Amino acid sequence: MRSEVSKDRVQRRWWWLGGGLLAGVSLLASGLAVARHLAVVRAEPISAVPARQAGAYVGCMGRVEPASRVRRLAPPESQGPVTLTGLTVSEGDHVEREQLLGWFSGREVRTAELRQAEAQLGRSEATLAQVEAGAKAGDVSAAEARVARQRAAEANAHVELDRVVKLSTEKIAAATELDSRRTTLAVAEAERRAAEQELASVGEVRRVDVTVAQADVVQARAAVQRAGAELALAELRAPMGGTVLTISTWPGERIDEHGVLDLADLGEMHVVAEVYETDVPRVRIGQPAEVILPGGDERLHGEVIAMGWQVRKREVINTDPVDEIDSRVVEARIRIDAAGAARLARFSHMRVQVVIGD
Repeated sequence: MRSEVSKDRVQRRWWWLGGGLLAGVSLLASGLAVARHLAVVRAEPISAVPARQAGAYVGCMGRVEPASRVRRLAPPESQGPVTLTGLTVSEGDHVEREQLLGWFSGREVRTAELRQAEAQLGRSEATLAQVEAGAKAGDVSAAEARVARQRAAEANAHVELDRVVKLSTEKIAAATELDSRRTTLAVAEAERRAAEQELASVGEVRRVDVTVAQADVVQARAAVQRAGAELALAELRAPMGGTVLTISTWPGERIDEHGVLDLADLGEMHVVAEVYETDVPRVRIGQPAEVILPGGDERLHGEVIAMGWQVRKREVINTDPVDEIDSRVVEARIRIDAAGAARLARFSHMRVQVVIGD
């Protein structure tokens, strides 16, 4: 009895072992078939994959952005911390190009330096004009009068000398009187020559004096330009006309990496669509596009006006869990029509859906 039971058990074990071997062989054969199929598929060229039909729509994500881009205004680089000491605008204000928006610490000192440089420039220009004009009319008249007086004195000395010479010939005048009159004439001649030289000097405008005065003016103007540039570094002015979107720093605060404020021209709005690199060949400039706003079915209309020149990582991440976060994209810029631009004016950087196609 026991021998029959043991035989039955042995037969069952052989049946189980044979079935397992058959199943393993079947799985192995299936795996080899799948591997061969994958190898064939991978070996096929890319051109063998059927392309999408021409005119098919391209869908992607995008972000709203002003045509002017959002400008983050900040002070120039400095060796030390910079504090905002004045602000003339608020969020939502419209500003014009070169409008003063605020100023930083040190503006008062640089303003005083500019005024000092301007005053020195005025002084240098006045000196140049004085040198070029020569002596004053009164000085010239006085010099001319001195020349006339010395000439008259010289003529009188000649007359006196001639009279004494005649008297000396007649033995009436002494020899010492004759010597004295000759000395007086010599002195009169010397004084007359000195007066004439002084008159010539007063009326002369030397070229070297003009050159020195002109150099002083050039130096003063350079000082004014430098002081003006230093003052400009202490002021925050609008690089363009636009709207103040956000203020990040208020008077009395030190300026950090967020800058002072964000500025943009909201007159023309764009949508930057992130087109998958595989879809780029199906997108061209001039194609119409629709922009779907979040939270509803509202659609805005636009046109592709530019394509990016780089393949880059995505910036707009979809919340779909099966979405490929590491996908590579090319940015396509879409200009929204006037009605849509007014709708998007307050929504810079908003995430939207984009459909591009004819």
